[in-house]
Amino acid sequence: MGRLREKGMVVIGLVVLGLGGFGCREAPAPEAEAPPPLTTLYLVRHAEKADDGTDDPPLTEAGQARAERLAAMLQEAGIDAIYATRYRRNQETVAPLAEALGLAVTTHEVQGAALADTLLARHAGGDVVVVGHSNTVPWLLNALVGEARYDQLAEDDYGGLYVVTVAAPGRADVALLRF
Repeated sequence: MGRLREKGMVVIGLVVLGLGGFGCREAPAPEAEAPPPLTTLYLVRHAEKADDGTDDPPLTEAGQARAERLAAMLQEAGIDAIYATRYRRNQETVAPLAEALGLAVTTHEVQGAALADTLLARHAGGDVVVVGHSNTVPWLLNALVGEARYDQLAEDDYGGLYVVTVAAPGRADVALLRF
């Protein structure tokens, strides 16, 4: 009987130790928060404009052809929204893309940091085209990257498409494509 009792005590001890181990396990690490969704902005200066002496000229034939190339280039990019200033040249630059995608063009007047904040708040995780001017495209780029890295575009520079991938305000990668 002594031996049986010893054996029982060993079994009870093992059970207690085994059960006690459940309470001593290390708690699993909390799951890391998912990073915020990346927002992609496609910034472009309006295409070539006519020199007709007005404040609101239309696009030239070369500008219309460039607008068509922009539409072809971005048609499959998953664009969610399109922004342009009220000027005819900006609206005409993005018209072929808007028509192809069935999207309305949102007219904006704010620039720089205010526009960057608006776009990132409204379209977090989205893909947005913004058509600007030789001075407003760099302002917006600088606001998105968080530093004064971009200067005003040359008056004859119409073919740049800046693809800006934004992780957070002031944290963005920029690729320049030509079209």
